[in-house]
Amino acid sequence: MVVAHLTAGILLTAIMGFRIAWRLTKGRQLSYLLRPLDRCFVMSVEYTLYVLLLAEIVLGYLWRWGAGQAMSFFGFLIPSPFTRFPAALLHWIQTIHHWNAWLVVAIATGHGMAAVFHQVILKDGVLDRMMLHGDQRANPLFTQKP
Repeated sequence: MVVAHLTAGILLTAIMGFRIAWRLTKGRQLSYLLRPLDRCFVMSVEYTLYVLLLAEIVLGYLWRWGAGQAMSFFGFLIPSPFTRFPAALLHWIQTIHHWNAWLVVAIATGHGMAAVFHQVILKDGVLDRMMLHGDQRANPLFTQKP
């Protein structure tokens, strides 16, 4: 289980790197039809999730390497670049890693529930705007700039 967890963490590192690069270049842009308050809320949740996921990754590496143990990627060992951390610091890192993970789960769950609310209750096509299908340039909901 530990090797699977560590491998998932390393894969998440790569995925987040690609995701951030995509987002900063030509990635999804919010529709100009969003109201300013909606845009602010959407961006706040999105960036909060990015920050928490990046913090989770860093804490995971620090916890493992700070304990003087290698990271394992499908059984391939990546040695620690650090000397062992004091036990109190390791405990603090472990605790923050644990609670940060639950915070990510809670916010991601709320994010998913909001998407379902938009689809089922508001019927405003939020999920359709997330899908890549057809010629999106003809639809004003996909327009990048006014």
